[in-house]
Amino acid sequence: MSLNVLAICPGHNSSITFIEDGEVKIYIEEERFSRLKYDDKADLAIEHVAKNYNVDVVAIVGTNPSISHFEQNILKRFEHFYNSKKRKRFLPSNKQVEYKVFHFGYDHHVTHASCAFYNSGYKSALAFIVDGAGTGRMYKNDHSSVYGFQTESVYACQYPHLIAKLKELAGSNYFDNSLMIADSFKRPVLGFPELYSFVDDRCGIVKCYEGVTDYLGFHFIEAGKTMGLSSYGKPNDKFKDLLINGRGNKNFFRPAYPAGSFVVDEYALQHGADKEWHSQSFLVTQEMKDLAYEMQIQSQQAVLDLIKQYVEETQIKNVVLAGGYGLNCVANYFYKKNLDKDINLYVEPVSHDGGTSIGAAKLAWYILNQELPEDQRTTPNFTQNSLYYGPSYKNSEILEKIQSNKNFEITDVTYQDVVNLLTTKNIVCIFQGRSEAGPRALGNRSILFDPRVQNGKEIVNTVKKREWFRPFAGSVLEEKSNDWFDMAGLESSPYMMYAVDVLPEKLEQIPAITHIDNTCRVQTVNPQQNEHFYNLIKCFEDNTGVPILFNTSFNLAGEPLVEDIDDALSTLERSDLTYLYLPELGKLLIKHKAIDLN
Repeated sequence: MSLNVLAICPGHNSSITFIEDGEVKIYIEEERFSRLKYDDKADLAIEHVAKNYNVDVVAIVGTNPSISHFEQNILKRFEHFYNSKKRKRFLPSNKQVEYKVFHFGYDHHVTHASCAFYNSGYKSALAFIVDGAGTGRMYKNDHSSVYGFQTESVYACQYPHLIAKLKELAGSNYFDNSLMIADSFKRPVLGFPELYSFVDDRCGIVKCYEGVTDYLGFHFIEAGKTMGLSSYGKPNDKFKDLLINGRGNKNFFRPAYPAGSFVVDEYALQHGADKEWHSQSFLVTQEMKDLAYEMQIQSQQAVLDLIKQYVEETQIKNVVLAGGYGLNCVANYFYKKNLDKDINLYVEPVSHDGGTSIGAAKLAWYILNQELPEDQRTTPNFTQNSLYYGPSYKNSEILEKIQSNKNFEITDVTYQDVVNLLTTKNIVCIFQGRSEAGPRALGNRSILFDPRVQNGKEIVNTVKKREWFRPFAGSVLEEKSNDWFDMAGLESSPYMMYAVDVLPEKLEQIPAITHIDNTCRVQTVNPQQNEHFYNLIKCFEDNTGVPILFNTSFNLAGEPLVEDIDDALSTLERSDLTYLYLPELGKLLIKHKAIDLN
């Protein structure tokens, strides 16, 4: 029996994951194909799998206990693509597609948990999910009931596929100061006593963060911008009670489940609808910075308290994190520095909802694998050793496209040639191999710069049209990371999941990637993970003594990362970017001039 699983996550950050014979063949988010940020349809991604792979099982990640009309339409679109595109290759002409359906809408958070657990490589672990809004359902007790959405959950995970819930918190939009619904799971789990979930009308941790993000003039899902601004703030008693016992203070927040939340109208700051401060720093008030700061400090402390509580109660020392808050690299470093040294921490790099398709695909695969006769089961290693999960592109096709584009000059280059550009204050884009999963560029779809340039942040933020306060990452040779950063015991950080302290004696050497709080989000690089990128950084070190490159995502503000060579060329043509390095081809593209689109 084959076990080829396609998992589909609809909704924001929609994605697909396909596993063939126990191996992840592809993960991609719809936005990379459609070029629409946070696209929720998954049509093009599904069509890509239907054209190229045979599918036995389709797993749907939802947020409703039963398959919704929206999800039914997704299955219909899959059948349409699969029958029309695949029949000649895999099916007799008179046979329609046959597949088994898994639906994980009954517990959205379990797909986050399985993503982090299986990718971690641990055989057992506690999974902590801190999310905006998971599955919505009725919560009740003997006296009342209310519709709520998952916010924070804790799971005990045991290989191969036991993922048992220990705790669930939820929130609702029902506003009543006395409302607190307790809903018993009515079962012991892994030897623990009867456990409970709770729902109330206060915001969960992520919803509060979204409320502050919205208040500062961003889309509520762009909480990473609030994280960047938080480092400019300081403690402010006016905001000392944003959270009470890990839940949103109703004097500050009103939830709007499932999408976002709001700072209450009567608690007005000097803000209004004017967003000019995003590009003009003198317009931002200290109070706005302090609000972001307090939200960051209080939320990360609430999550740390939750982790410590359950580690103490269960004595399970392996901890994995997922859900949208898992992308908060400032908080992740805070946990690493404040958890006991014997606790093993894994933070899932695809923590947002897109990663639930990875979790669903792996969980469905393990369940089905265990149903096979013992002599037919396989035991693949699902430990995540790479995030280069995008589609493959032929070098011959890339070469043909760049040669036919008359807006660029093409020249052969070496690593040294590219370093010469970087050390003379040129921005160089890099395009190679398969694209990275998740929101962070890891050297395959990156924009590179010299980290030593004093005003480097301003230069690149201007070109990318990003907000003035947002920091950049540093990609460092893995073996040199502890010479430049306080890694807090980390042997590596290949996925940019931690904003670590820059060592004091190195601060003046890498100002372009050092944030105002003297931290840097780091990606460690070794030759096994990314040979060309490693060699380029090593060449830069040989020339400068600095084993680090300034690294940011290859896109313009408000756009997804580039996916194929057409996206890369278009991004250069519509911007002040000039150089595109193709290391697999040993080529450099030099733009003649920007194209006037008006």
